[in-house]
Amino acid sequence: MRGRQAEAVVLSEEERSFLEAQVRRHKAPRSLSDRCRMVLLCAQGL
Repeated sequence: MRGRQAEAVVLSEEERSFLEAQVRRHKAPRSLSDRCRMVLLCAQGL
C-alpha cells in the first residue's frame, strides 16, 4: 500500500462517552452524528 500510514486514534473514556452520546442523540444534526461515528470506528481500528 502506498502513502503514509494512518495514525492510531486513542480516545479517553470521557471522549468515547461523549461521541457515543452524540451518535445516540435524536436531535443531533446528521452530519455531527456521522462524524462522531467515523471517529469511533477509527478508534476501533476500522
